Amino acid sequence: MLAGKRRARCVVELAARPSAAEQTAGEEVSRYLEKLGGAPVSVHRGEKSDAPVRILIGARAREEGGDLTT
Repeated sequence: MLAGKRRARCVVELAARPSAAEQTAGEEVSRYLEKLGGAPVSVHRGEKSDAPVRILIGARAREEGGDLTT
């Protein structure tokens, strides 16, 4: 569940200096998740959130995804 009681349980995380495409993607993901869950979803830059669900975009995903296999 991404939201409950009109509060988001997730955040969108970007690198500290996201590219224009990453910034746009993060904002769009946030906007659509808000529509789906009924609660605003924050976009964080360059910081790790303590939210239960973290959605990593672009370089931020690559930074933490080193241990993931494709």
